[in-house]
Amino acid sequence: MNPNRWPIFLLLGCGLALLAPAWAPAAEPAAADARPLAVAPAPSFTFEPVYDGESVQHDFAIQNRGKADLQIQKVNTG
Repeated sequence: MNPNRWPIFLLLGCGLALLAPAWAPAAEPAAADARPLAVAPAPSFTFEPVYDGESVQHDFAIQNRGKADLQIQKVNTG
């Protein structure tokens, strides 16, 4: 090997080492994409006035727009 060419190879090798992370597939965003995403098209509802002791009911639609299964483990009423 020509002794005058080693700086070129050294510079090329360092440049490739610095650019390698940009070419590698990103593991973090892939993991972030594998999350559930709960979306409520109508997240609140206002009831008409009711008498004390009267029972009222409303169904809320929850959609999963994420890439993983959505598990609803607890619901609190307000």
